[in-house]
Amino acid sequence: MKRTNKIKINDAVWTNINIQLGDYLLKESFSNPNLNFKVENTDIVYHYATLESFLSIVESQSLYFTNLYYLNDRKEYKYGVEIISDTLKHQAHNETSESILKILNNVEKNLESNTNSSRYVACFSKNGDLLSQWRAYSNQGKGISIGFKRDYLEYFDGAFLNCMNIEYREKFQKKIINEIIKIIIAYFENIKTAIDWEGYNYEFLVSKSIISFIEDFTSSFKDSSFDEEKEFRLEYKIDGNINKNNNNKLLFRSNGNLIIPFYKIEYVNSKNELSIESEYKKLPIEKIIIGPSLDYELNKNAIEIFLLKFGYENIKIIQSKIPYRI
Repeated sequence: MKRTNKIKINDAVWTNINIQLGDYLLKESFSNPNLNFKVENTDIVYHYATLESFLSIVESQSLYFTNLYYLNDRKEYKYGVEIISDTLKHQAHNETSESILKILNNVEKNLESNTNSSRYVACFSKNGDLLSQWRAYSNQGKGISIGFKRDYLEYFDGAFLNCMNIEYREKFQKKIINEIIKIIIAYFENIKTAIDWEGYNYEFLVSKSIISFIEDFTSSFKDSSFDEEKEFRLEYKIDGNINKNNNNKLLFRSNGNLIIPFYKIEYVNSKNELSIESEYKKLPIEKIIIGPSLDYELNKNAIEIFLLKFGYENIKIIQSKIPYRI
């Protein structure tokens, strides 16, 4: 009887399998028409803030990352879980393979509990002068819209951040999840016979891998009613794999109705030895829009002096064009 040499599964082999799968998915994201979608990118993204928050952000050279569950959209995260769950049910309904059906059922059963890591986000809009954002985040227009150089927002001290554009189209959200799950299952089915799975549950491991790759989508999907925000966000996720050596201190604030957990994470500065342009060793502020309910001239003058104190020169400062006063 001819003996076949199979690779015995262990932690190191499993890690390597998932690294290769990650590389494969990255390549597919550029070549697969079901994943390769156009995103409206802009050079500048805007963070709406109160005057107090604006001063604090510049003085501390830090951004505030709020726990995902405490954002204004009450369905944050849960919406993404629901979209993925609906997609899994549709796939399971059309599946004939008992093994693949077990995988899909395992993913749906464990999706929410396995993706419930601590997620903290800093939110931006591609539109720096939006009435709904002034009302929600800038004290009814008595605040500031801070324009940041988007490509330099990933440099934060001692923190791994996930950069994401929010997707609002439900049809496309489901299309993405459907395609990723199909690709991952096909990948494992292709290597299945080359691996000795003895002592391990194949279906459970595959479902675990699927969850690890699709969980980020739970916080990058939002209902279409929020589409005007054109949101870009940075996510700081704390779990057993990334940011596990978390040296940032968890803080709390109150909005009058809730006690909100958040992290204040410092941007890279001159003490860090990163080979980036010197002007971006501080928060990459490019533009300031003064809220529609503020005195423009007085605030513009004060903001120019304030920014100059922290090394910011020739920052474009303009007035909101929205005719909103309170």
